[in-house]
Amino acid sequence: MLIYNRLTSSQIEAVDTEIARAKQDRPLKIHWVKTSDELEVALKNGLVELFCGIFGGWPFHEIFSKEEVCEIWRTLLNQEGFIFTACSDDDPQKPIALVASEPLLNRQSAIDLVTPVMGQLPNVDRMFYFAEHGVQENYRKQGIGRLMRDLLFSVNITCGFDQGAIMRTSESNYPQLSGTVYQRGGIILPVAEKVTWPRDWGFPDTDTRNYFWFNADAVQGLAKPYQSLQAIVLDGKGDDTVVILANTNLTDKDMAVLEVKINRSFPTTKDIRFAIPNPDNRKFNGKIVLRNSNRLFIEGECLFTGRMYLSRSFPATALVKTPRPSGAAARQLIM
Repeated sequence: MLIYNRLTSSQIEAVDTEIARAKQDRPLKIHWVKTSDELEVALKNGLVELFCGIFGGWPFHEIFSKEEVCEIWRTLLNQEGFIFTACSDDDPQKPIALVASEPLLNRQSAIDLVTPVMGQLPNVDRMFYFAEHGVQENYRKQGIGRLMRDLLFSVNITCGFDQGAIMRTSESNYPQLSGTVYQRGGIILPVAEKVTWPRDWGFPDTDTRNYFWFNADAVQGLAKPYQSLQAIVLDGKGDDTVVILANTNLTDKDMAVLEVKINRSFPTTKDIRFAIPNPDNRKFNGKIVLRNSNRLFIEGECLFTGRMYLSRSFPATALVKTPRPSGAAARQLIM
């Protein structure tokens, strides 16, 4: 059944209002994919290629056939899913971003996985599953991903799915983890799944997917950060190092709390280092050691809201062929 067919006229009007609000002052055209015909148009106009591009790149490197992609989206639509795409003004028919959800009741396997940890979910019929989310690479870091995510949450709340949400993503997908934590999503430990899928290096491979929970408060409002920190995550292939560049001196208690928050939010983190500014010249005097790292994957802000948020992530130059610096050399590299 299509979600559009069971919404009231006032709910449909409210969704249209949320769409109009989302694209204010944005050179975007946002499409609500409501019918099978509209979905087929979107698939023909580039939704297939967009999906393959998003999940074919880092960190997934997954390979999908056109038929597999079409089946994913047709199933979502026919299971009362909300589907939204965004197009640029330059090409108002070609999708550059996507987001989708469906009622959590459709994902019994996810419910069965999290129930032993979380207990029986109350009001499960008013919860949703955050199914798909992504932005074309050359349109990232412009706030489009957050806009689409916020739109999806607002629409679900408007239409009665206001009691929370569950999402699954790769444990190494730091950009998605960052947005999840910013949205006040909490990781459900020790729930995890091993997913094996054909990869672009020529054979199937397995990675770990973690589950996240958004309670009703998280769905309906975001916390304001009260302390801004700079952070870099150094990929150690499951043994990652986080370097925190604090803009103010941190107490031992601050650092202990941050370590707990980082480890809970980013389970592949094994080593956390702090660089504290010298009050005389504002240069960082913390001990920074680049170890267990082949690539510099993430640079961005950590917002200390009770959880850690890493933003503006990007793949950067490989460090494999150069000596791993430490001390002053490391600080110069990071700054």
